[in-house]
Amino acid sequence: MSVQKVLVFGAGRSSWFFINYMAQYCQKHNILLTVVDQSVQHVAQWPSITALSIDIHDEVTRRSLVNDHDLVVSLLPVAFHTFVIQDCLALGKHFANASYASDELKQLNEAAKQAGLMFACEMGLDPGLDHMSALSLIHDLQAQGATLKSFTSYTGGLVSPSADTNSWHYKISWNPKNVVLAGKSGAQFLEDKQLKSLPYHRLFRSCESISVNGVNYQGYANRDSTIYESLYGLQGIETLIRGTLRQDPYCDGWDALVQLGWTDDVNLVDTNRYSWLEITLGMLGQKEIPFEGFHVNNRFYPQSIWDMMAELGLASAENANQAKMTPAALLETLMVAAWKLMDGDKDLIIMQHEFVYQKQGNTYKHTSTLSLEGDDDRHTAMAKLVGWPLAIFCKNFMEGKVKHTGLVLPLTADIYKDILDELEDMGVVFHEIEELITQ
Repeated sequence: MSVQKVLVFGAGRSSWFFINYMAQYCQKHNILLTVVDQSVQHVAQWPSITALSIDIHDEVTRRSLVNDHDLVVSLLPVAFHTFVIQDCLALGKHFANASYASDELKQLNEAAKQAGLMFACEMGLDPGLDHMSALSLIHDLQAQGATLKSFTSYTGGLVSPSADTNSWHYKISWNPKNVVLAGKSGAQFLEDKQLKSLPYHRLFRSCESISVNGVNYQGYANRDSTIYESLYGLQGIETLIRGTLRQDPYCDGWDALVQLGWTDDVNLVDTNRYSWLEITLGMLGQKEIPFEGFHVNNRFYPQSIWDMMAELGLASAENANQAKMTPAALLETLMVAAWKLMDGDKDLIIMQHEFVYQKQGNTYKHTSTLSLEGDDDRHTAMAKLVGWPLAIFCKNFMEGKVKHTGLVLPLTADIYKDILDELEDMGVVFHEIEELITQ
């Protein structure tokens, strides 16, 4: 089926570069591009796009739109993908997005194959570019006869040093809810042949120091890294860790929030009668503001961590006045205000892969590093690296270069090579360092 109409759900924070790329391509090739979201006024800057404001829960309107298009892309928050995926399967439409492949989508793999449909996931930054860039090197090393002993990969959506103005050294360049809930599933990985598991309450106190371009970051393990032993063809590897980067001392401060209960996304707090400080002290089990640090769950936190929390607004005497909300939702309201990218602020994306491998009796370490700054607070590096890989994949699919059906991930060279090549032409360049460790 040739693609004549493309439907995009979502025009939010990370969509600009995806929409811009698709608008130019679709206009050049006379393909109808429709973008829908609750708010679409800003889409008017692309006159070739049909922009529609809809409620994603409006099943009749949503399904009518899906039915009228050939390729459907979801840039919506993860919770809303389900609606769109089910519509695509029922109506026989191809689907693509940048998010992790959900268990539900994996279960639809065979049905999509039988229907001749392509359902693509993990085509953004992380997941997405992390897979592509790592596998390009892994496959190259394996072709050379190398035996991989260790693979570690860390990615961070950070703030540029020029815009680093708070003690957390962090500002939000992606979905703030995902920032609050990061790490909820804990982590599992391989280290020196040993399986290691970290539950959520221990995750942020178990960070490693990761050096990137001479700067030390905090790195915490992300989700289940062990599944990549099979997905990446790394059977028998001794160390396999995928993780997230933050600036020191972010993880120490976040660990305190976790231990206090500020990231709880289940229980409701009545905020109408209490100040932010009263809620925080209630979690701490104290009546007075600490002045020499504090203890939570038998761990001591220095006063600097309290100061970080206070900077965020958690020690404010103002009434929270947010009705009944979970602590995580309350925390998100503060973060969005305190960690906002201001006019002209730039974000920073860092991705670093490190391989230790043996070849012809020698042991080598290969480090591959990407560092990319955004243009400003709206045209972020996060938006580029989420949007561009997905857009290039969609273009390749529309040009008939993607032959796969069912669930498609960027794990094979026929998918990732063209994307990496075009990204390099756009300035997304990994810098490679090879070191001989032992002979």
